[in-house]
Amino acid sequence: MFLTIDILNNELVFRYGDFIHLSKNFKKFISFTNFDIFDVKKLHYEPDKNCYSVEYFSKKSVDDIHNYHIELVINNLDKIKKFFEVEYEIDVNDVYFSVGDEIKGRLFDTDWFVVRHLEEKYTGETTSLSEEEFLEVLNYRKKLRKFYNSGVDLDSDAWQNNEIPQHPWEYVSVFK
Repeated sequence: MFLTIDILNNELVFRYGDFIHLSKNFKKFISFTNFDIFDVKKLHYEPDKNCYSVEYFSKKSVDDIHNYHIELVINNLDKIKKFFEVEYEIDVNDVYFSVGDEIKGRLFDTDWFVVRHLEEKYTGETTSLSEEEFLEVLNYRKKLRKFYNSGVDLDSDAWQNNEIPQHPWEYVSVFK
């Protein structure tokens, strides 16, 4: 599961199980969840990968599970899930999504690996990934884009004859 609240680009991205949704309805989200977004530029919550970050307009960014806004997400997960169910009249546990959405979601899932590796490398820190592991992530992302651009109708069943590239964390030790 992940949730990204991006005020600057006016986007809410929510993934729960196989459900991925992009919304721009902040007013309804705030009124429904009572979520306080004061001074938040961007918030990213992804507990499966221990990724918790909040960027602010007026102060330093924070990567801490005990941050006020991250704790708001944790304490309001049921309301957040319900918001997406009510807004789109769906059950987040039983949703069909397109393969295009899945590929975009997988690219989004690996963005932070690339960014973190490059930040660590160019700031002189020890990188979390070896160069070999980093290249595997890049090659995985390249395969996803190639599949996405292959001309297969991603909203039909035709894509099922073609296999979506597998996640690198199934064979790269650092992702386990």
